[in-house]
Amino acid sequence: MVNALTTRILRPSTELAQATDLHLHGAIITPDALLPNGTVIVRGGRIEQVSAVRVPAPAGALDVDTGGLLCPGFVDTHNHAPWAGFRRWAKPARYF
Repeated sequence: MVNALTTRILRPSTELAQATDLHLHGAIITPDALLPNGTVIVRGGRIEQVSAVRVPAPAGALDVDTGGLLCPGFVDTHNHAPWAGFRRWAKPARYF
């Protein structure tokens, strides 16, 4: 089963694909912090701002509540996500 976020990534809507001004809301991982309810502002295909608070989109911009985890820019998520954004896995009770 494919969740809604994956569906948006694999098959973006025409509106999302053609938008030049985006306000993406969700939990944001930066190199320095985890922002639980922030906004990534994208203008003209480039990240203009990462905000720690939710910033409503102005008229004409697309406002997207991702419901997910955003990693703007270059973030090495395979090394940083377990320490910055996710709970640590509990040690297994037994190994196979």
